[in-house]
Amino acid sequence: MVDKKTNDGNEKPDIQEEDLKNADEDFGIEIEDAEIIEENDEIVETKTETDELKDSLIRLQADFQNFRKRVDKERESLIDLGVKKLALELLPVLDNLERALDSIKQREDSADILQGIDLIDDQIVDVLAKEGVKKMKALGEVFDPNFHHAVAIDEDSDYEADHICEVLQTGYTFKDTCLRPAMVKVAK
Repeated sequence: MVDKKTNDGNEKPDIQEEDLKNADEDFGIEIEDAEIIEENDEIVETKTETDELKDSLIRLQADFQNFRKRVDKERESLIDLGVKKLALELLPVLDNLERALDSIKQREDSADILQGIDLIDDQIVDVLAKEGVKKMKALGEVFDPNFHHAVAIDEDSDYEADHICEVLQTGYTFKDTCLRPAMVKVAK
């Protein structure tokens, strides 16, 4: 047997095949059994790593799905915010258009003008309705402070108490939430 030096300077014996065979006989372990045990350890280690990677992948996929849902919600929220802002800027224009229609209706020679402005009003209302902005029905309804803003009380009304007897300014909803409350007169 020839001795070799290790990295730390100590001598390490050179193991020959003959010595291994003798060791097999001495300890009752065959070299093939030792190799099988070593391979089984490698298989277990590989399976553990595979399971960890699988778990990591599943978590990553779940995180990505949650991220996509959150981004979709945020995008929808931003779109809704833009529609609300535009609608709030257009509502005074619609109010003025309605006032113009009311004043034209009082004139006798304005049938063509009235029809043209009425078509424009309907077109604007339809465009807003496609985006979720709708006129609120208020006349004859029970007063609801969440959707109506009372500015006057009418004691001589033909309507029941706490019902809206006149709409002074149209209210609008956006996706079933109040965008602008209707300015109303309430019966007492």
